[in-house]
Amino acid sequence: MNYIIFDGDGTLWDSSRGTILFMEYLFAKYLPDIPFTKGAKKGYEITREEMSVYENQWYGSELDFFFHRSIQNYLPSVNAVELKHRIIARLFQSFQKKYEYPLAEQIITEMENSWAAFYSLFPGMYEILGECKKKEIPCVLLTNGFELLQRKKIKQTKLEFFFDKIIISEEVGISKPDLDIFKKAMGEGQGIMIGDSLEHDILPAKELGLETFHFQGEDSVEDVGALLHG
Repeated sequence: MNYIIFDGDGTLWDSSRGTILFMEYLFAKYLPDIPFTKGAKKGYEITREEMSVYENQWYGSELDFFFHRSIQNYLPSVNAVELKHRIIARLFQSFQKKYEYPLAEQIITEMENSWAAFYSLFPGMYEILGECKKKEIPCVLLTNGFELLQRKKIKQTKLEFFFDKIIISEEVGISKPDLDIFKKAMGEGQGIMIGDSLEHDILPAKELGLETFHFQGEDSVEDVGALLHG
């Protein structure tokens, strides 16, 4: 292979673990009287219900909405502050908890500022990236997401050193599975796309003639390492 394109969330970053760790921290700090598992599930359901109205305008996940400060750029007709507070108020009401504006504001600020600190790579991924660096295999990080959060995660996990190019969907104005964003990542010769999503990573990469590896969590890390020695 001449170069490698890595997906971010769910491939390099263990996103599920990072989200769970952050939510556990959030509930323990601000909502200790609400059971974490029930509270997180209910909060997600409420957010999903509120955001479903804007599904044709908002391409992020439901939870993305909470840490994206520039929400007005995407949903100009929405008062983001009011909507965030309404979601939290509904969560409080679900657990017979009195709504307090200052507390809700603290939660929103925490979600905007601290989420990325809980992200880490899958075990073994640093070693793989280091091996790529050692072998001088050009690497590209190609990730869907918002610039604010993705850049924080990149900085938190010190990924700048390992990548020759970093492409974030919000920064370039297109997102996977659009073939044009893959073309921005492609180099000379035969490349390989490593990603966890068939729809967003594997199938479009195949369409462009890239080799592919379908990453399926921590159990796949050893197989990714084997690709470097194949």
